[in-house]
Amino acid sequence: MVNFTYYCYLCVKKNSLELPAPGAPENHHADLKCEKCGNNTHVLTSSYPGEECNRYLYWINVSSVPSLVTGFAEYMVQNMQKLIDSAAEQCVKIGINTPNTFLIHAKRRCGPELTVEIEVCDSY
Repeated sequence: MVNFTYYCYLCVKKNSLELPAPGAPENHHADLKCEKCGNNTHVLTSSYPGEECNRYLYWINVSSVPSLVTGFAEYMVQNMQKLIDSAAEQCVKIGINTPNTFLIHAKRRCGPELTVEIEVCDSY
């Protein structure tokens, strides 16, 4: 557990709470709610593995990952359809690979570099 403090980006209220921060590559997703205005913020926490470092990593996202994935999928369908249609007319096979995970590389002040692997899914 880590003592996590952040400022709401809407009302600038300081919020503090305890969050799990499992050792990387494990991570914890949480939806934080501002005590003052009720604004929701999505956060991901992960700590550096090993005893040599007591730091943790966090990423804050005010939009949800599922809506980002949906928006990207809509973009790909709309903007790639002409290419797919053209390839089909020419009997060309097209394959589009989408990752199941997203990798974030982190440089540490204490210890070796590490990679946090975030699962790309449509809900948490």
